[in-house]
Formats: sequence, C-alpha cells, structure tokens
Amino acid sequence: MDSIIFNSTNLRANNTTYNNIFEYQFPNNVNFKDGDTVALASLSIYNSFFNIRSALGNNVYTYNWNADTETAHAITIPDGFYDIPSLNYYLQFEMIQNDHYLIDSAGDYVYYMELVLNSTVYGTQFKFTPIPTSSEATTLGYSQPAGASWTYPATAKCPEIVINTGFGALFGFEPNTYPSVTSAFISVSSTLSGAIQQVNSLIVTCNLVNSPFSNPGNILSSVNLSSSYGSLLQYEASYSVNQNIFPGNYKTVTIALYDQDLNPVVVNDVEGLLMKLVIIKKHKPLN
Repeated sequence: MDSIIFNSTNLRANNTTYNNIFEYQFPNNVNFKDGDTVALASLSIYNSFFNIRSALGNNVYTYNWNADTETAHAITIPDGFYDIPSLNYYLQFEMIQNDHYLIDSAGDYVYYMELVLNSTVYGTQFKFTPIPTSSEATTLGYSQPAGASWTYPATAKCPEIVINTGFGALFGFEPNTYPSVTSAFISVSSTLSGAIQQVNSLIVTCNLVNSPFSNPGNILSSVNLSSSYGSLLQYEASYSVNQNIFPGNYKTVTIALYDQDLNPVVVNDVEGLLMKLVIIKKHKPLN
C-alpha cells in the first residue's frame, strides 16, 4: 500500500478558470496491471464555492420602480456566495443607489420591496408595499432622500421584480414579473424548491480509473459537502472503496473536482486542499 498526497502545489498551472484540476507526477513511469487499485482516503478543502456567478446566468434581474413614471432598473450581482438575507441587502443597496426609498420621521429608511426567508413553509417570500402618493407620504411623515428625481405616483402602487430562470431557481421562483396585483400590500411566496447552495457534493475523478459501469468512467469517489460556506470540509473514508486502475503506463495522476451534476467547480481557495490517495499494487511495490 502506498499513499499519494495532493495539496495546493499540485494545482494544474493552466487551470486558472476553475482551479479544480490537480496533478501529481511520478518520479518515473509506473506500470499498472489488472488487480491494482486506487482509493480516496481523505479530503480537506474549504467550502469556497460561489452560488452566484455570471457563468451560471443567475446573477441578473430587474425591478420596476412604479412611481409617477415607471422605470426599469437592471441589477447585476457580483460573483460570490449569497444567502437570502444578503440577497435582500444587495437589493436594498441598489435601491439606495437609485434613491428608491423613503425616510421616516426617525430618519430610518423605508423600503418597498423585500426578500425574506420563510422557514415554516421551507421557502422564501417577496413582500411588496405600495409606494405612497404625495399626500399619503406627508401623513406618514415620510420624505424623499436628497437628490431623488422621481415623483410620487398619483395612485399608490407596488414596485415589481422581473425574475429570469437562473436567478429565480436560487430561491424557488418561476420566471415572471411579481406581483400581479400592485395596488395594495402583497406577499408572494416561492412555488419551487430553491437551490441557494449550488454545490452540495463533490465528485472526484481520477485518470487512473476507467470503469465501464459509471458515466463518466473516471469517477473515483463522491463527498457530501457537509461544511457551511467558508468553513473547512474534512472527509475521512470510513472504509476503503478501491477502484480498479486501468492497466497501462502512467507518468501522472490527475484529479479533478466536479459538483453533483458533474459541472466543474470553481475552487476559490485552494490553499486548504489536502487530499490523500491510497494505491495498492497487487503485483509489485510502487516505485
């Protein structure tokens, strides 16, 4: 039994887009024969996988500010990991940039659209409040921020959000414009199962493996992503799952990481990577 250790120094040099391919070079060519096996013994890696990326097409949406003159505002979210509260904070940030809020008598900002988590129904909700008329704002003691260029609507009405497929899939909303009713406070709940965490498992592939029973045939192992974003995933195999090595001469062992849908993962932090492979050479020691 022999062990091979992978760490950040094994990152393939030309793999800067994803940082998901790692290579180990044997000192000399190694000949593997029928009966030789390889297994993933352990894996440590930081959960640095973004759930919103421009490459996934899930980072853009539009909201309509339904004041006296209706205006559409496209929002592009920077690549990163966002939970429901941080998506709501980013929406509010954009509305602040556009002066799309009011200020109450205590100096607090009043927003007219909010995304919240509803854990009771295992979903999310958009809450929409009508933008008041000028007289209603006066009665409430609300004022516009300095520099606001929009005019109060003649009739109070809610803003709207326009969601595409990619963005809506994050928190369970079908592509559509919400809400359908805009004259009164309304809460719209998600109707689909959201996928706020895009990477739930890691599929580990290895060039030494070529199984006729799996697709793709080079799958070495799978690891559930049990750690929260930013924390260290530490996996130790409870028992050895040996994969047969495809016979031949090898100079390099190549490992690649994919998500549960076999999409290449983007590893933003490779410094925490530590991976151990165990090779059993049935016929003679590895040298």
